[in-house]
This record gives sequence, C-alpha cells and structure tokens, in this order.
Amino acid sequence: MEDEKQKLVTRIQEAIVELKNKVELMLDLAYSCVMMNDREVAKEVEHLEEYIDWLHTQYELLILTLIERYGGKMEGLGMLRLGVSTENIADSAARIAETIIKGLEPHPILTFVAKEGEEFVSTTRIRVGSYLDGKTIKGSGIEEKLGVRIIAVRRGKNWFFDPPDDFKLQPEDVLLIRGYIEAIDDLKKYASIVVKKGSS
Repeated sequence: MEDEKQKLVTRIQEAIVELKNKVELMLDLAYSCVMMNDREVAKEVEHLEEYIDWLHTQYELLILTLIERYGGKMEGLGMLRLGVSTENIADSAARIAETIIKGLEPHPILTFVAKEGEEFVSTTRIRVGSYLDGKTIKGSGIEEKLGVRIIAVRRGKNWFFDPPDDFKLQPEDVLLIRGYIEAIDDLKKYASIVVKKGSS
C-alpha cells in the first residue's frame, strides 16, 4: 500500500513540475509576442493555454485521488491551491497575448528593446515542400546553423516538448523556437520557402 501511495505522490510531483515548466513557456511566448508584435506567436499562447487547462485537470484529479485514498485534506488543499495559482498565471499570459491578437500596438520602446540582442521564443509553421519538410531535427542542421533551439512542436492538438534529434518534421507542424530575432527570421525562411527538388 505504501508503494502505491509513493507512486501516486511521484506522479503528483511530476505533474506540478510539468505545469510549472509549461506555464513558464507560456509566459515566454506572451512576452515575445508583445515585444515582437507577432500575432502568430500570440495564437500559440492560446493553444498552449488549452494544453495547460488539460494538465491542470489531470493534476487536480491526482490530488483528489490521493485525498480519497489516504486522507490529508489540509495538505491536499494546499496542493490544489498551488495548481490554481499556476492556472491563474497561465490565464494572465493568455490575456497579455490577447492584446496583440486584438491589434493593440505595443509602445515603440518595446520595439527598440526587442532589437537589443535579446533571445525570444517564437513560432513558425512548416510549409509543404520547404527545406524542413520531412527532415529530422538533426538532419536539417538548423539548430547548429542558426543557433536556435526547437523547444516544442505542435502537430494539430498534440504537443511534443523537447523533441529528440531524430524527431521527423512534417508539413503544418508548428515549431516553438528560442533564439535571436535574426536567427528566428532565418529559420522561418527554411520553414516557408519551397525548395526545388535536388537543392535541399
């Protein structure tokens, strides 16, 4: 019985770490969409919010299972409140992104700051026939060539976080990338410009 409880506790620990990490990513995206005035990045914040809502529900179900089986209502209440706090942060990030989606122009000072050599999180969608279409992350060589890092791939409603080097990219995949603005712009060209056969 103690082993089963420990397994459940471990799953709860893993769930709250994942919630924290994904909320941090969502905040990075929200910050970047404002600094770069990028509606596509803002839309990915909304997609990520849906995923975090699902994560939060799974976390709450684990807490409720722990309470039901082993008691500890006060400790469980504290953990539930922690989950609600992360959800509130995610909602705040979504509201930030919403201002860009609605067309609110950021202050010119933010544009100036964005050009001062800071790394951002951005997004790009892979076009059919582009350089990245059908390549693995390692096979494309883009992380080494451009100094960017692919931190996640969204394929429809499915998310792949920290994809391995042998992850094969497909048309319509949305890449979440971290890097400097110039490198991000270059990667977007790799993802969108159709290449002639034999030139890739």
